[in-house]
Amino acid sequence: DVATVHELIESHDVFQNELGSYQKSIDIITSLGEELTEVLDSSSSVKDELEELNLLWDDICNHSVSKQERLQYAMKAALNFNQGIRETWSWMEQKEAELDMMGPPAEDVAILYQQIEEHKILEQDVHSYQPIYEQVLDLGQSLHQLSHPRAEPVLFGQLQQLEQKWKGIKGKMSTRSEALASSLLEVHGLQDMMDELGDWVTGAEGDMAIAEGTPIGDDLESVEQQLNQHESFQEDM
Repeated sequence: DVATVHELIESHDVFQNELGSYQKSIDIITSLGEELTEVLDSSSSVKDELEELNLLWDDICNHSVSKQERLQYAMKAALNFNQGIRETWSWMEQKEAELDMMGPPAEDVAILYQQIEEHKILEQDVHSYQPIYEQVLDLGQSLHQLSHPRAEPVLFGQLQQLEQKWKGIKGKMSTRSEALASSLLEVHGLQDMMDELGDWVTGAEGDMAIAEGTPIGDDLESVEQQLNQHESFQEDM
């Protein structure tokens, strides 16, 4: 994480300053050693010791530069990850809020279809953002594998929260999608029943109008027939 890398960079800066302070001493020793090798016989070990010292010094300097480069790369990667996780978290918060504001499925067919279209748009948004989420997650996992022991629990916690947030949104979307589909089936079933009932009422109104326009018979047979027809109508109703 950025804080840990920053601490390591500061610590390495102190080491590099200390290393730089010894450069003058190394130069002086090297110069004196070279002068000594010119006046001493070839059996002297000064030359070998001087070469060994210079090799060791060069090795330390190279390691120092290499560590500085790795720390600079780590800082850049940590900053990119922090920016990515902030933006992704903010985006997920926004989408989660949109989901929570959508409310339960409507009973009205037209409104229900509008809710379904809105949910499809949200699903497309989440699907389109998934590559960005996975990129941030992959970067965080790579950093976690290479992280300093002090940064490891911080990165692990951030990655865990990110994954849980994403799974939570996907879970809410799936639950709402199922609820909308279930409501659509229920509304269609109710609509079919309402259409059937409406057709029957329309027909019944016509039958009633005809019946009311027909005079009641004077003979017993006609009255019984009309009475039976009316009782049959009442049973249907």
